[in-house]
Amino acid sequence: MASEAQTRVQKCFHDLMNDLDKSCMRRIQGEMHRCAAQCCDRTDLSMEGNHECISKCSQPLQTAQAYVEREVNGFQDRIERCVLSCQDGIKDKIGAQTTDDQMKGFTTQFESCVVKCVDTHIGLMPNMLSKMKEFIKKGSYN
Repeated sequence: MASEAQTRVQKCFHDLMNDLDKSCMRRIQGEMHRCAAQCCDRTDLSMEGNHECISKCSQPLQTAQAYVEREVNGFQDRIERCVLSCQDGIKDKIGAQTTDDQMKGFTTQFESCVVKCVDTHIGLMPNMLSKMKEFIKKGSYN
């Protein structure tokens, strides 16, 4: 049950990243490459100047990618904290006299809690995607 939940989260993140790539990041990538090509066309630049020009062209993409990475990592941290809370809740119920049947019940409770965490956070992903798209399109992701 928990591995199914993990697979669902991974698929949702994959879909989110594909959507973000197609709707925002590729535009920034294209701008970066067009800018870099213009740098290469400039014969007035020294070799160092050309490298600096190209480096400046890549800055918006690097900044956007760093923003996305921070957002995704933060979201994954939230899921992890939720799962750890499930784990702590079950640990608090286990005692020295806990039977095998009780342990099976605790395992079921833990798995249900994890699935609830995943369902809750998957439900938040569309809003996270919208927010990231908005920030990236505005260029306000620093």
